Amino acid sequence: MISRTIHTVKQYIAVSRNLAQYDGSGFAVVLSRILISRIFYGMGPDIYNLRRFSKKRLRQTREYLSLREREDLQKILCPKEAWGLVENKLRFYERCILHGLPTPRLFGILMIKDAYVPDGIPVVRSRQEFRDLLCGLLPGQYVVKPLDGGHGWGVSAVRVENSGVTNLLGERIDLDEFYRQCIDSLYQSAGFLVQEFARPHRMLKTIMPGPGLGTFRVVSFLTRDGRVNIPYAVVKIPVGGNVIDNFDAGGSGNWVCPVDVATGCLGNAVGKSPSVPVVSEMEKHLETGAIFREIVVPCWEEVKSTIVKAAQAFSELRMIGWDVAVTDSGANILEANWDWGENIIEVAHDRGLRFELTEIANNARLTVPGEA
Repeated sequence: MISRTIHTVKQYIAVSRNLAQYDGSGFAVVLSRILISRIFYGMGPDIYNLRRFSKKRLRQTREYLSLREREDLQKILCPKEAWGLVENKLRFYERCILHGLPTPRLFGILMIKDAYVPDGIPVVRSRQEFRDLLCGLLPGQYVVKPLDGGHGWGVSAVRVENSGVTNLLGERIDLDEFYRQCIDSLYQSAGFLVQEFARPHRMLKTIMPGPGLGTFRVVSFLTRDGRVNIPYAVVKIPVGGNVIDNFDAGGSGNWVCPVDVATGCLGNAVGKSPSVPVVSEMEKHLETGAIFREIVVPCWEEVKSTIVKAAQAFSELRMIGWDVAVTDSGANILEANWDWGENIIEVAHDRGLRFELTEIANNARLTVPGEA
């Protein structure tokens, strides 16, 4: 209990000090404001920083969804019995193939526990079979990820060459050790997929110059009359040597940019940088100097039409956050999320979504309280 209290106090002090240095405000003023936001609005220092409330009125907190409101929205639009369609990556892959949706090819699965496997996907179980699967792939980049994982947890990227298997930094991978890591994974997944590693479109390389792929989180709602509404989109940008683009409330070091759904134009990136340890906007990519607002997403109309088709194919879930790779060959759907993380949309677009989502959800739910 005492250690937790000390940790909390340090957290308040650290965030207040960083914000005071960045904004040029006094430390005491910033700390007092964060304490008020916690007492009266239930918003701690990390959320205060993430939502950039140093530049907002505290009463704007009411514009953001509470945890209870978020959970209620999910229960209404995403029945629990349908979660497996997107949580289980094999079932998701099968549904995508059935409906002709573009998605990276699966080359095999390391099966740890018995689970459903669609026809035509090679299954390996032993150390030697896993080694043979990886070494038998054509030269290129691949991703190995948990069958039922999320948030980028447990994902590894590998490069297969004639000389062997390496990570994306060119360091040779001990395949026996890699096998043990999968088998003994803390994520307790039923298995690990070996899948094609999508690479960003050549026009996006200036904002994705590293080894990782930045994906577009595109949110769809299926209305009661069968139309698909796409109200929000962002792009998650891996920074430095990060292979995974997970934002993790800014803790991963990656950034997120808002995307104008109508035009595909980007806004400024949001996140932390080595020189600014608080969540803030960045006009240029630190490594390439590319100006984010000058970027227009290639194939954007194709992305939207693909999401429309996908939302109709997964109609059991009325709202979905799609992770889409934009490659030289077009749009590729990597994953779908029933818990699509409205916080990343709020952070990128710098506004609360409570009232907007309430209206959108009323048009998406199959029945509305009070209706006959």
